[in-house]
Amino acid sequence: MHGVSINTQNRRHADSGIKWRRGGLLAAVVCLMLQTSWARAEVDLSGTYAAVQGEDTQIRTEGPDFADYTGIPLSDEARAAALSYTPSTISEVDRQCVPYKIHYLLQAFWGFRVWATTDPISGKVVAWNYSGTTDRQPTTIWMDGRKPPADTALATPGGFTSGVWKGNTLVATTTHLQDGLLTRNGVPASDKEVVTMFLTRVDNVLTITGVIQDPVFLTAPYVLTNVFSALPNQGFGSAIGASLPATCMPAEEVPSVLNGKVPSYLSPDLNPNLNTVSSLYNIPRESTLGGEQTMYPQHSDQIQSKYRPPAAYCTVSCCGAAMGLGNLGYAKQVLQCK
Repeated sequence: MHGVSINTQNRRHADSGIKWRRGGLLAAVVCLMLQTSWARAEVDLSGTYAAVQGEDTQIRTEGPDFADYTGIPLSDEARAAALSYTPSTISEVDRQCVPYKIHYLLQAFWGFRVWATTDPISGKVVAWNYSGTTDRQPTTIWMDGRKPPADTALATPGGFTSGVWKGNTLVATTTHLQDGLLTRNGVPASDKEVVTMFLTRVDNVLTITGVIQDPVFLTAPYVLTNVFSALPNQGFGSAIGASLPATCMPAEEVPSVLNGKVPSYLSPDLNPNLNTVSSLYNIPRESTLGGEQTMYPQHSDQIQSKYRPPAAYCTVSCCGAAMGLGNLGYAKQVLQCK
């Protein structure tokens, strides 16, 4: 009886050992499958892309209205700097050739080209690259796990970018950005800015979502998006606006910036555009001047008592396509004008 009990225990130990080995084998197979699925989730981003003009058309063509910061979580310092800005600033000789920062990719009309840098032995992707334009630097997204440079390293308009795949989305994080502009109407961006871009390609559509964090000039993350369409079997020049960075040659352009004069509005109250957007769209000035509160839907409820009835008929952004692009089919007249 005692021997039978021992044999039974031995069989139980043997069975549990088999189950443990089977469990370990199953876990190994699951891990292998997950690794394989993660590898398969990586997408070939290479190609030539044109911007799809169906979102924020004004911002991406002629640019945003001056003194319109609605939906941007500005700090008080950023608002003061933005209201001191005048477009004559970029006519200064020492500013004419300064490119926009990396997030301009999400605010511009230009297309671009993407290609991979691969290891010549293994064929593994070491970096993804996308081209620059006449006003934006090209970018390299390092995929080999290299660490960012020291905090004291040189900051540039292109910055340093590292990437990692999360499923079928490439997550690219950029640091070491030179101070510059967040928007073309003068909102500043500091050299502490961190930009995280999520690049997802489905068939021929590439969607890029950018999350901008700036502890100096923003009180909350600021989100931008842009959609691009791949142009199969097309050369680089086929993407509307996709052009190689030109050699910039500064020259005296505007007499008002000669003789050492620095163009700016020394006080926000002196900005002639301070009330333009408020009057144009019949909304309170506190909304047009931005701030974190203007990002959220409840802000519209809060300003209901201050909202003025709109004009009797459409007067802005409805009487034709911006920059004549309607003739190319990129923008269409939607509303009728009186």
